Amino acid sequence: ASLGAGSVSYGKPYIYMGSSSWVSIASKQHVPDPKKIGFTWAHPVAGLYQPCATMQTAGSSLSWFAKTYMADDTGKTLDSINDLAKSSKAGANGLFFLPYLMGERSPWWNTKAKGAFVGMDVSTTIQDHCRALLEGVAMNQKLNFAQMLSEIPDRRVMFIGGGALNTFLRQILSDVLDCEIVVPQFLTEATSMGAALLGGVGCGLYTDFSMIEHMNPVKQVVEPNRNNVGFYEDLTEQFAQLYRSLEPWFNR
Repeated sequence: ASLGAGSVSYGKPYIYMGSSSWVSIASKQHVPDPKKIGFTWAHPVAGLYQPCATMQTAGSSLSWFAKTYMADDTGKTLDSINDLAKSSKAGANGLFFLPYLMGERSPWWNTKAKGAFVGMDVSTTIQDHCRALLEGVAMNQKLNFAQMLSEIPDRRVMFIGGGALNTFLRQILSDVLDCEIVVPQFLTEATSMGAALLGGVGCGLYTDFSMIEHMNPVKQVVEPNRNNVGFYEDLTEQFAQLYRSLEPWFNR
């Protein structure tokens, strides 16, 4: 996945999103992680490391909501979630979604964590629920990226996986992370392309991993909406506080 996303030199981060999701970056060192948000492994490129933080239910949160509360055709209802979410405003009118439907790995590492919608009142709409779904996933990944953002020199993050097909989620991620979201040509095939690149370099077909820039070129760059960046910074702090407030109940 790292190679297919183009994370082949220092400071190149990416997000993979499918049923689950993770964030990672090519680093020159083991990133200090006193809060134990993630973990680090050796990068295929000599001299680099690959810090990573991963969440359990990203795209699967949307699939769960679609199957549980909407029509049976998940493909169409996932599109409907986006259409409905666009009709709500940033912050989903005070509604939060904690995307912890199977416990959570990063940043909390708590198998007892639960999913939750918090902040409903009689004015809450289905549109708010749909927007809160997307924002909850994005804000959780903002917490996961916290230890890595200082190493991103140009504030550009590659986005791959099936979740990257979601154009509205691209914009929400960009706003929440305050980074440009870079979308390559091949999204669901990126991991396989990375494996092919690894084999190609190993057998001498390619001289180095920079070949991925030609194999999987950039198709779109999504810039953050400056009107939303500060708002989401505050909202993410509230999101984290909400989990901490509920954690004793999760662990009861």
